[in-house]
Amino acid sequence: MQCWVEYQLAMNETMAMQASLLNHLLDEMDWMVGLPVKSPRIQLPQRAIINAPVDMSTTNNIRVGSGSQVGQINAGAIVFLDRCVTTLNGRQESKQLAKALQEFAQRVVDSQELSADSQRQTLDLLKFLMEQAFSKERNKSLIRAAIQGIGTLVSAAGVIVPHWNQLKSILERIIG
Repeated sequence: MQCWVEYQLAMNETMAMQASLLNHLLDEMDWMVGLPVKSPRIQLPQRAIINAPVDMSTTNNIRVGSGSQVGQINAGAIVFLDRCVTTLNGRQESKQLAKALQEFAQRVVDSQELSADSQRQTLDLLKFLMEQAFSKERNKSLIRAAIQGIGTLVSAAGVIVPHWNQLKSILERIIG
C-alpha cells in the first residue's frame, strides 16, 4: 500500500501544478485585455493525507533495538511514524520535517532515561500530531495540548529535548 500513498502524493502534486498553470493563464488573459482579475480561480488541492496502513512489517527509518522497551511501545505508532518519514522523504519540501521526525522518534525509542510508559505516550502523541499535520480539519486545542504533553514527557531526558525543540518548531510552522 506504500506505492498507493506515493502514487496519490504524485497525483496530488501534478494536479496542483496544473491548476496553478491554469490560474496563471487566466491571469495572463485578463492582463492582455486590460481587465482586472475577476476570472474564477481553481482552488488548489489540499495536501495529501498520509493514511498508511498499519502492519508489523520491517520499518526502514525507525529501528527498535533488542535492548529497548519494545514490549511497552505502541508498535502501530512506530510503523505509522516510519511510513510518515518515508513519505515525507519523497517530497523535496518535506525533507527537513522527515529528518527531524526520524531523529526525534529514534531518540525516544532508544532512550533509557524515559520510562516505557513515557515512551509509549510520546510516540502516541507524536502519531496524533502527524495525523493532524496532514488533516484538512485540524483541532488546534488538541494540537497545542499534544505539543505541550510531549514537551512535558521528554523534559526529563536532556538528550532528547533539543531534538524535540527542532521538530516542534517545524510542526508549529506547518500546523499553525
